[in-house]
Amino acid sequence: MGAPASGYISDSNWGTVHKNYAWGAIYCHDVTNGAHAVYGDIFLKWRAQNGAYGYPLTDETGATDNVGTTIRYNVFSQANAIYWTAQHGAFLIYGDIYQRWLSIGDVKSAVGYPITDETGSGNYGGRYNDFSNGMIYWHAGTSWVHVGGLPESITWTWNPVRSEEHTSELQSHHDL
Repeated sequence: MGAPASGYISDSNWGTVHKNYAWGAIYCHDVTNGAHAVYGDIFLKWRAQNGAYGYPLTDETGATDNVGTTIRYNVFSQANAIYWTAQHGAFLIYGDIYQRWLSIGDVKSAVGYPITDETGSGNYGGRYNDFSNGMIYWHAGTSWVHVGGLPESITWTWNPVRSEEHTSELQSHHDL
């Protein structure tokens, strides 16, 4: 993490004490659970959120997907995480999409690991993350999981929850 860049800093918004370093930070919220480090590209992505993700609940942790890709991640206090791979970089995942992804097996799931930040999907107000092998789309409490490449007919305004054209696809992938 490099040389210290600050002394200990108390943050009353989060109830944490932290110390900044050249390429990261160490945060402690609850001394019984210890301090947790966030650094490198995950730190840069997290810092760019200006506190919206809360404080780290885990140290940077390693995992591998079903084909052996090395994945690094931190989980944060606002029920969210940042996942990183050397090929794609660091990406935010949160909310219902994150919970759905965890429920289907996270990095070991059929969709793989995140390769985009959660993003708005245009005219219908949904949200989605692309993953290494598919996507998860969310709209008003309904999520849709798709494994594999997307149909060519999908446009920026497409909504799988409302699309007549992809109703059978939605039903077949909805419960992955």
